[in-house]
Amino acid sequence: MASASFGVGWIEIFLFLLGGSGLLGMPPGDRDPAFLKAAPQNSLIYVEWAARGPGKVGAPGLDGLVADPEIQFLLKTIEAGLAPAGEHGADPDHEHSQFSSVDSLRLAALLTAHPGCIYATIDPAPAANGLLFVPNPQDLLKRFHVGVIIDAGADSDAIIDAFNVMSGKEVPHQPEMHAIPVPNGPQIVIHQEGTRLLVGVGASTITQIQAGLRGEVKGLDSSPRFQAGWKRIGLERVGSVTWFDVRGTTNIVLQSLGPAGAIAQPIIKGVGADALDYLLTGAGVVDGTVVQRSFLSTGGRTDGILLVAGSPPLKIEQLSHIPIDSDLVLAGSLSLGQVVQGVRELVGKTHPLSVQVFDETLKELEKELGLNLVNDVYPAFGNAWTAFSSPSEGGIAGSGLVAALEVRDPAKAQALYDRLLQLVEQALVPQGAEFGGEVELKQQEFLGHSISYVNGSGLSFGVNPSMIPTFCLTRGHLLFAVHPQAMKAHLRHLGQRRPGFDQVAMKKLSLTKDELLLGCYLDGVHSVQALSGLVPFMGQTIAEIVHTQGGTFDPFVIPSGAALIPYAGDITLSVARVNDGILMESRNPHLGIAMITGFVMINNWFHTGYEGYLEAQSKPAMDNGGLGVAEGQVGQVVPAVAEKAAEPPKEKGGDAAARRAAPIIMKALIPDGVQQFIPDEVFRKLAEPPSPEALKQREKRRKELEAKKRERLERRRPKQPVP
Repeated sequence: MASASFGVGWIEIFLFLLGGSGLLGMPPGDRDPAFLKAAPQNSLIYVEWAARGPGKVGAPGLDGLVADPEIQFLLKTIEAGLAPAGEHGADPDHEHSQFSSVDSLRLAALLTAHPGCIYATIDPAPAANGLLFVPNPQDLLKRFHVGVIIDAGADSDAIIDAFNVMSGKEVPHQPEMHAIPVPNGPQIVIHQEGTRLLVGVGASTITQIQAGLRGEVKGLDSSPRFQAGWKRIGLERVGSVTWFDVRGTTNIVLQSLGPAGAIAQPIIKGVGADALDYLLTGAGVVDGTVVQRSFLSTGGRTDGILLVAGSPPLKIEQLSHIPIDSDLVLAGSLSLGQVVQGVRELVGKTHPLSVQVFDETLKELEKELGLNLVNDVYPAFGNAWTAFSSPSEGGIAGSGLVAALEVRDPAKAQALYDRLLQLVEQALVPQGAEFGGEVELKQQEFLGHSISYVNGSGLSFGVNPSMIPTFCLTRGHLLFAVHPQAMKAHLRHLGQRRPGFDQVAMKKLSLTKDELLLGCYLDGVHSVQALSGLVPFMGQTIAEIVHTQGGTFDPFVIPSGAALIPYAGDITLSVARVNDGILMESRNPHLGIAMITGFVMINNWFHTGYEGYLEAQSKPAMDNGGLGVAEGQVGQVVPAVAEKAAEPPKEKGGDAAARRAAPIIMKALIPDGVQQFIPDEVFRKLAEPPSPEALKQREKRRKELEAKKRERLERRRPKQPVP
């Protein structure tokens, strides 16, 4: 069996799927219960993972997927790509100074194959000495401790060898408190105790770990906050655990800053960040499905930076307009009036004078709209925001996406909608004039509704896909679609009163019995079918790209759809408000990340080809082999478009809004005691519009960045073979 190796980029994607999507320690194998006892009770960060299990042939979900022969072949191929150079027949004398990213990835793969954990703590800071106290980074490093525990079993020597290759050190096998000096840094100590490898950053870290393993000191498992959070998560077959003590980290930072910390503390309280207590995440397998649950402890507060969590909860009936067969659903709750009022209160708490500036900004917006926000805009719409794509309406992998905002008052919504259409029409400019085209807002009647869409002619070339923004207002929703066909299909659905997604939301979405704030659903089977049907056509392209990176790739290792589809499950994300915090649950998050990665690759594939097409179109159709211009064209110059006088650059709407908001935000966040030392001229300068020279410089930098982006795309494009 020929062994193919992956380029570094593909291995990094694979390990990212393991660590970033809840797949670390999946499927769950053995878990060492001593880890939670060895980590100190005051751990600021704690990450634990179980050993990777072998899976089970024929089992549902992840267990069956891992045991599938095609997946096993893929994993063995990746493992072969991570093998040391000597095992591939290369020079076994690997120079430490020549290690590559594969060496570090090899070490990561060995570490995650066995149960392990890593934690970090910081000792309390000493009392500040005077008002002119300046924090010393060296003192912070002395108080910093990081512990790593790996139950490596028979792979202890392989892990040490991989560490030596990556770091250029000479750690012996069976190390007994082997210290590694680090210039201007904390001491690193490696120790082996039975089947466990212990790594400590800090002189006393190994001693702390040993005391915890013996039960002589209290560990993280004895923390009441950790136990309370774990009851919220409630997983039995656990693959990974992540703990982040937000409050403890904030207190340590403020203490380390001395007097500067006392100045920063009112800012933290003013923005409501003091409500953030801790974040606990657990990932495991439930009936073959990967489930990741997170709990953010806030004490139930919804002020300051948590004001979005104070929105009214979603109700199941608010999803009735979504087709029941939708394979992509996004639903969220956000009350615009409540958010604006919450921001105003936040500004008032931190700096009362800034409320006047905030109110003036809202008055300018009301003047632009010609409507009153409190009386005309906020009551017009509800809190439910949704987006969906349905196969029965022609959507394939989100191609028929429709977004909807709930309407509360149809009359007020109509007035605002008409005004917004006027602003859109005024903003449209003949962007395609240089190509002989134009952009306009057109309207068509369909099934008793008026559909508005942005029509541009003469702007597209080749097969470049493009959106046609489409709008429609019904008595129930303000609708936006990516093209008129999606809008017409949805209006037909509403007219026929077909079953809605509310009838299956209780089964498709989790946490619906709590106060749901956000729900996302993606049909895993449909998505895997679409992706597995497209990716094989990229096999040769992937091989060429990997070859340019110095690696090799055999397209045969790409799993077939028959190896993936039977184990695919629905991909969901739910965020709900509970009485003491925010609870989040995702199912099959690894599939979601795989879908995003795959479709981004496909998009880049088509995008690169289209850029090449445009480049070819921009060149002369025939250069006559260098023999000169064609007969009848001597001395003639036919300009495609008459040159226009260059218009002065204008400030973009987003930049103008950010410019006006900058001094408001700064005044809101800076305490009065500190703000009095900042001249008013600073805030006035921030609010002033940029000069024409500054706008020209911005445009110049923008064009330079675009040119660099095109150069990067050109370098990544596979080179065509020379005929």
